[in-house]
Amino acid sequence: SLNKNDQVQISGLSAVALALQADGSAIGDTTACIYRVGTPGYNLTATGDGASNAFTVALADGSDAIPYTVSFSDAANATPAALSSGTAKTGLLANTDADDCGGTPNVTFAVAVNATDYAAATAGDHTGVLTLLVTPE
Repeated sequence: SLNKNDQVQISGLSAVALALQADGSAIGDTTACIYRVGTPGYNLTATGDGASNAFTVALADGSDAIPYTVSFSDAANATPAALSSGTAKTGLLANTDADDCGGTPNVTFAVAVNATDYAAATAGDHTGVLTLLVTPE
């Protein structure tokens, strides 16, 4: 007999560079492949690295944290859905055909800083880490 373990994975992510927009906000996105062996169901939890796991970018010394929002869309949910730090988004369906989605990403993550927060920020390079966890459902 042979037992293949359940597997769900996210791959193909890249760093998101936020670009200033005409309205004063800053936005950016990245695509990825979410794959699962067998049944497609999974859930997704996003966590920021700010205070209390908030979605923020900050200067190298941790000061001047700027909040950002994260949204998620996939083929089944083309309208982007807001993610909340530490709260699982459930009922999602992964690609089950190929662990690299056949070279075509099946999800998009968008990050945005609103114009007011951007305008109030101190000049400098603000960075942060967004952790994405996919688990079988």
